[in-house]
Amino acid sequence: MTIEHPAWWDPHSDQPFKLSRQQKPRITSANLIELLRTGLSTTILLLAIAWCYATQKRYSKLPAIKEFAGLGISPERGNHNAIVELVAANGLVGLGEPRRGDLYAPLCAYAEQIIGKTLQELPVGNLPLPHGDDYEAYIIYEAYEMAWLDLMGQHLGVPVHHLLGGKKIDRVPINFWMGRGTPEDTARRAQMGLEIGFRGLKMKCELGDPIAERVAAVREVAPDFSIVLDPNERFVDLDGARAVARSLERFDRVIFESPVPQDRLDWYVE
Repeated sequence: MTIEHPAWWDPHSDQPFKLSRQQKPRITSANLIELLRTGLSTTILLLAIAWCYATQKRYSKLPAIKEFAGLGISPERGNHNAIVELVAANGLVGLGEPRRGDLYAPLCAYAEQIIGKTLQELPVGNLPLPHGDDYEAYIIYEAYEMAWLDLMGQHLGVPVHHLLGGKKIDRVPINFWMGRGTPEDTARRAQMGLEIGFRGLKMKCELGDPIAERVAAVREVAPDFSIVLDPNERFVDLDGARAVARSLERFDRVIFESPVPQDRLDWYVE
């Protein structure tokens, strides 16, 4: 069936108005001006994009991470601490530090499960390494994850906190640190921390140590220091823990970290 339009139908615009050629010009000076403006804006935008891309050397010059070329574990002199180094094929190096312990052999063994892996094989938060309730496996995993996040941040040109949900504060205050020692050792360590700008001291201890005397030694050298006592759950006797706490009542800004076993919640309540 053929549809017949009335005489006034405009076959070009399919509109129900009959316009003469003069009434609907195809090109005008206004059209040309608008076309030139659009073309000029597009050209400027493309040039700006090209300039931004060319000047972003951090991204444009950085090759994609294809694989891990190797791993170095460097024990520090005098102790068993280690540094994990993840070396990418593009030359970037990510650093991670496990907790203390004789971990050289297991760190090397775990390295075999990382070397040669691509980005697709190493999802953030779920590296192909054992990580469960076993303490040694846990601390080895976190060392490799630390190095991996460092490496990923360098590759993307962002700080690590960008990969962990964003920054919450600009600065993180930390304390100077020492292990167990005599009051004289503690005073020397506090003086060292004070001279390099620290404002607090964290020290290890256990029942039977001269804890109150050590705190007094810190106060003599650095009266404004905060003090953290960290027995690592070694206060295994509740009465002994209470006695230590009472001996420290005359000091302010002294806190405990994990004084008694963490599974003894009833002791914490008391």
